Amino acid sequence: MQPKLKSEGKCIYCSQHIAKSQMNKHLGKHLIEKSGSTGKDPAYHVKIECGEMFLHVLIKGAATFKTLDTFLRSIWLDCCGHMSEFEGAGMSNKFQDVASPGDTYLYVYDMGSSTQLKVSVSGVYDIPMKEKIELLSRNEPLKIMCHVCHKKPAIAMCTIHMCESDEFMFCDTCTKKHEQECEDFSDYANMPVVNSPRMGVCGYMGGHIDKERDGVYAGK
Repeated sequence: MQPKLKSEGKCIYCSQHIAKSQMNKHLGKHLIEKSGSTGKDPAYHVKIECGEMFLHVLIKGAATFKTLDTFLRSIWLDCCGHMSEFEGAGMSNKFQDVASPGDTYLYVYDMGSSTQLKVSVSGVYDIPMKEKIELLSRNEPLKIMCHVCHKKPAIAMCTIHMCESDEFMFCDTCTKKHEQECEDFSDYANMPVVNSPRMGVCGYMGGHIDKERDGVYAGK
């Protein structure tokens, strides 16, 4: 039996590991401390979720939703350059023109084999930013264990058996055994376990940024 997944992330400001359920409140306290009172530099705290996986970012008010789209593709999603959209906002909209705390948007990447994300505006603060977007926290790799031996972290998955069996994620040892049993696995169905909701979909092999946390559970 797979252990219950514990989702937590590291805060960029204090380096503490905080549970997913508490991260929004935790980051909000830091952002209040950093916020000024001029109103000249609106910065939006945005939370992105898909199941137990999450991202928290700070984005300039003058940045567009396309800026966030590009970031999400780079860190979590892009495999073949599929289309994407935010329901409720256009890519050219600036955050400061349309977004308010409490707003939520459905983001969809790939209109065929879709990956859907919940995007929430947690708050707006007066914080000058050098970059358009900054990663505040991301969930650490989830404790996904091998479906066969249940002893070691899963490193690979079989996209054929994902639809046919409960045993489709394998550790390094069980991966070698599955290669002997499944011709499709060696041919095209072998996909890496990665820290992304796009895992196992289309040709996704991992992100291009924050690679340190893009891999598999390494234990503690």
